[in-house]
Amino acid sequence: MVDSAPTEIERKQLQLEIDVPPDLPLVQADRRRVLQVLNNLVSNAYKYTREGGRISIAARCVDGFLQIDVSDTGVGISPEDQQRLFTRFFRADNPMRDEVGGTGLGLAISKSFVEMHGGRIWVKSELNVGSTFSFTLPLESSEPAQPAPEKAPTGARVEPGGKRVLVVDDDPQIADLLRIQLEGAGYRVLVAHRGEEALEIAARELPDLMTLDILMVGLDGFQVLERLRANPKTADIPVLVISVVSEQRDLLALGAVDFLSKPLDEAALLSVVGRVLGTPSGGRRVLVAEDDPDIAGWLQQVLLEQGFQVSWVRDGMAALEGAAATRPDIVLLDLHLPEVHGREVVARLKQDPATRDIPIIVMTASSVDRDRDRVRVLDLGAASFLTKPFTAEELAREIRRVLEDKTEALRE
Repeated sequence: MVDSAPTEIERKQLQLEIDVPPDLPLVQADRRRVLQVLNNLVSNAYKYTREGGRISIAARCVDGFLQIDVSDTGVGISPEDQQRLFTRFFRADNPMRDEVGGTGLGLAISKSFVEMHGGRIWVKSELNVGSTFSFTLPLESSEPAQPAPEKAPTGARVEPGGKRVLVVDDDPQIADLLRIQLEGAGYRVLVAHRGEEALEIAARELPDLMTLDILMVGLDGFQVLERLRANPKTADIPVLVISVVSEQRDLLALGAVDFLSKPLDEAALLSVVGRVLGTPSGGRRVLVAEDDPDIAGWLQQVLLEQGFQVSWVRDGMAALEGAAATRPDIVLLDLHLPEVHGREVVARLKQDPATRDIPIIVMTASSVDRDRDRVRVLDLGAASFLTKPFTAEELAREIRRVLEDKTEALRE
């Protein structure tokens, strides 16, 4: 449930208590999102609890909801800080804050996920005594207070009629990663984990494109590709092979439209899929270059909710490659990136004729030389400079302003 908790709990000699009845009813929830919320709360509990303390996790049913409580005997949170605890980039003022690090986004993201499911999240805390974080999820038979948006059968987040991609991979984690990347770009996604299942779905659903792994249990990718081409109903479905195998020529001879090797680069994936299918219906494309996963996750969530298509890269070199490969409508760029600094990324993008027209919004949370950084990146050609923290509304408004300015410039 919590990847790093056992090691940390053992290292700090914390007592862990779990009170979860075995007969709890089912809830209406996205398992991955709920685990992310629970991981965040438990992680905070052991980070802010000193050696020899106690952490408890409990679950119970309350008025048609499942309530989960994560309690600790940690440093506690002041009443003033509790009022702002679930806001973005806020970190409570306590003696351990600098020691444990963090961005101040985890609880804000958790709150968003819980409310998206129709639940709520809150905290009860006392300084130097401890804290209890609680959240609720609607039971399967109950009506959520704020219903989550309906999902297409494939789990996709696009409008009806969008291009559909069948992802075929026997590794659930890789399949899920491909699904997230493709859905983030606006495609609808179906998933199959075995060759036989892929053939059945392909014949029934006739997707616009398939991504296909080669090394699978049962029917391998070669056999799936041969049977697809032998069936008149599925013979014309484009197939993009994504695998560690090296027989690229044989695969192309069997009818694959292209080949990508693992480990997979998101920019390369979206470039090939976009070339085969064209840009999916939906909003403008945003390339997010941010090395902090928490901040990147919040940015992706905000932008998707605003109707944008989103790709994410973690470093400056990937930002340069992603911008050149996918030609996004706008780049959202953190100033302090690994590999290549944000200023250098701006300079290179503006020097390259293929990317110089892409507007760039630079972000930074640094208070050191902030005014000088603003002048530098704007002089290099960046369209805007945002200082963290900023609200979702401020971000969306600035992106749309920059895009409108670009449109007006093209008309002149």
